[in-house]
Amino acid sequence: TVEFLGDVNVSSMTVNTINDVNIVELYRDSVMDDEDTVITCNLEFSNPLTVNNLVVETSILGKSGSGVLVNGVNIAYLQTQAVLDNEDTFIIVGDKTFHNGFSTDNLMVNKTLGGVAVNDLVAFPNARNLSEVVFNAPIMIRGNLNVSGLLDGINLADVMRNRVTLDGSHTLLGACKFDAINVEGNIEVEKINDVVIANLVRKVAPTQIISGHKTFGGGLTVNGEINATVLNGIYIKQLKNIVRTDKDYNITHPVTFEASVRTSSLVEVNGTVSQDLHSLDQNISILNSELENRYEYIKDLQNEIETITRENYAGARAMFLVLAYLEKVNYYKLRYFGGMKFITDYNLEGGNTLLSVKSCDRDCVCDAETRLYKVSQTGTVAEEASIIFPGSVFIFGWPAMNLQITLTLICHPEASVAIEVSSNSDGYLHTVLKAQMSLGLVIDSAMFIDGSAAYVVTIAMFEDATNSTSETSITTLKYNSYTSSLSKVWEERTHRSAAKLDLTKINGNWFLLVANQLGTENIDVYTAISKVYIWDSTGEEFISKGEYVADHVTSGMFMKSVRPEEENFFSLTQLKAAKYPVFEENLEYTKKVLVFRYSNETGSFAEFESLDTFGVVDQATLTVGESLYLLLLSQVEERLDVYEYFPLEGFKLYQKVRVARPYALEVVELQMETFVLVSTSLSQGLLKLKVNTKGVDGSQILG
Repeated sequence: TVEFLGDVNVSSMTVNTINDVNIVELYRDSVMDDEDTVITCNLEFSNPLTVNNLVVETSILGKSGSGVLVNGVNIAYLQTQAVLDNEDTFIIVGDKTFHNGFSTDNLMVNKTLGGVAVNDLVAFPNARNLSEVVFNAPIMIRGNLNVSGLLDGINLADVMRNRVTLDGSHTLLGACKFDAINVEGNIEVEKINDVVIANLVRKVAPTQIISGHKTFGGGLTVNGEINATVLNGIYIKQLKNIVRTDKDYNITHPVTFEASVRTSSLVEVNGTVSQDLHSLDQNISILNSELENRYEYIKDLQNEIETITRENYAGARAMFLVLAYLEKVNYYKLRYFGGMKFITDYNLEGGNTLLSVKSCDRDCVCDAETRLYKVSQTGTVAEEASIIFPGSVFIFGWPAMNLQITLTLICHPEASVAIEVSSNSDGYLHTVLKAQMSLGLVIDSAMFIDGSAAYVVTIAMFEDATNSTSETSITTLKYNSYTSSLSKVWEERTHRSAAKLDLTKINGNWFLLVANQLGTENIDVYTAISKVYIWDSTGEEFISKGEYVADHVTSGMFMKSVRPEEENFFSLTQLKAAKYPVFEENLEYTKKVLVFRYSNETGSFAEFESLDTFGVVDQATLTVGESLYLLLLSQVEERLDVYEYFPLEGFKLYQKVRVARPYALEVVELQMETFVLVSTSLSQGLLKLKVNTKGVDGSQILG
């Protein structure tokens, strides 16, 4: 064995094997890099192979049958993915970009070509004449456009032949309409707007004769002379005899005034007026004395008539239909008690009468539950509520417009009022409008109609009702029946705590009463000012008409007596302020019920009388025939007092009804009978009293 430690150069060597490799076989089977070689067996290259030109007549496989990449192309899938230059048809999927372009005899494209939808392309044949082409979008033509047919149905050749140029002479044979025309030279025309030019009156021209009736709608100013006989039915020559109101005139001829004549200043008469005026002063003095005597006589006669009327009315009352007495007829255990409201025609269904009971104490707002109980035409109240609302609910009907408006107080997650306007169609109630507004914690609400709109008035607080610094909001909402829209039109905020509101109409005007329980005007917070407002239809707002002071007001209400003439009142029920207002047992019930009467002369309410019922927590009115009755519910005396109104005298105590632990009061007027319901906390139920009458109903006799 010979080992060469350095390089060895051999020009010719004969050997059988090198490193156990047969050199003869190796030469026979090797692929030389300087000569053409035909490989007849399968070869597997474990390392990358680089060739200048590769021709493959059979398949090429990688290790374990995987594909071989030639210039990054998988040879195994080349047969299925390549587009060949033979005559076969190929489907190319995916986006392809041709950097050098391509040519084809027949190209079919389903989508876009160069980013343009194929359907939107316009093809130009060799002649470049387009036919039946519709452009749906504006086009711009940078060269010349030759149109051989019509353009928008117009023959352009006719337009060019018949056009009117600005610098040529033309004869217009047809009717032409110009929005505006400015003629700088001469113009020859027979008529303008069907008016013959010869009939026009020129501003500066020789004398012209105007015939026919002419009316100057904008007046006529003449700077020169007018040669006319009649002007506006007045002979011009008689104008000099007219007395003007802006100049002094002396009338030198007799004048007869067939109508009344009024003078706003002194009239001096040198002659006589039907007689000698020198004796006029004496006659007026005599007449004035006679008038004073007549006035005293009429005043005495009026007092005498009032006395006779009072006596006649008292004697004739037995003939009229009046209240006989209230009779206890039933007691319903409802397991709930609270403020009540009688609802007629609920859901706009005739005869569908319900009694609303809000079970909560007087200062409670958010924790209230409102239950609606069915009331039959005989006055029977259902034992179970048919509808339960989880809050305070106010329901108003507008039968004339077939609408019902419902307000529901929502306290969670924040205080708001849900408002729903409904209409009854085919026996079903359909919602016309739904809205939710932030009006505060609504305590009371009422509705009135003015024109074609319904107005809903609410009083609401924004803090605890027992807090003297609470802010109360009085809000008016307007519902327009024509546009089915709801909007807030008026609001007033005070630091008084409201207890009740009421509405009434007097002499065609709507009045609003807001009875306030607490106030900040006085040291004693229970001495508060209640207010009366009048509605301004034009400004859609309530305007203050009067302020009335009372102590610890629990309710306020309007009253109306219609016979012998209409009289209007409102009453405030009050409690005496506590020595220590925090503790209810310290209340001193020494305050009466205040009654105020409306004066037609002053247009406001004034003190009328006070009624000796103390500790009143609720009130209502009852009308029997033509007589007005005031019902006062005293929680302190546990009694229902009935007062009857006598014209020219006032309210007189008529009946006392004992009621244990009363809470609220409501009058239920049905088709045949009338009942008074009292909510009591003794066993949590309703005491029903029947209204018994006596006498003759005058309306039934006349009917």
